Amino acid sequence: MEVTVSKKLIVMLVAVAMVAALVVGAIVLPALNAAGKPILLTATPALETASSSLARPELVSVAFTTAFYSVDYREQGAWLDNLKRLMTDDGYKLIETSFLPILWPQLESAQTITLAEQVTVQDTGMAVEGVSPIGGPYQVRTVAINIAPEALWPTMQASLFSANLLIAHEGDIWRVAMFMDDAQVEQLKKQGTDPQQ
Repeated sequence: MEVTVSKKLIVMLVAVAMVAALVVGAIVLPALNAAGKPILLTATPALETASSSLARPELVSVAFTTAFYSVDYREQGAWLDNLKRLMTDDGYKLIETSFLPILWPQLESAQTITLAEQVTVQDTGMAVEGVSPIGGPYQVRTVAINIAPEALWPTMQASLFSANLLIAHEGDIWRVAMFMDDAQVEQLKKQGTDPQQ
């Protein structure tokens, strides 16, 4: 299914939803999903840096999610470096300027260390794809995440949860732009089927 998205919708999604989606998708959603159903997960692949791994959106979604949830409160710079290579410039700026000031003090206070081996991620498929008139091809990928109970972040109450990632195609590679909540994904699907909305 290919969807054409209006510039108005992209601007609205970016302006209104970026910070909210990151906070909900990364901090609040795991806590709300405490009663979630078991999710079948695959082994976590090693974080890849080769451009060939960035050519496949499902590999990018897994690598980014693994990098995002793999933190050492003493290594903020290393964490940001791991994310930067997997994100669009705008997505990275959002993490660095809006999300980091909220998240990192919590991780430092709790002395949180979550190793990559404690994070298991599976790309469970594409929710929607399309072409933005201002950004080119994109996909929204859904990932299932399992974090070892002993490695949960301070705000997390569940080790099993899912997230949606907006992934943009830049040249020959895919990069993560932002987290999206389910309502945003549904709005994007609706907009694609009825361009007048």
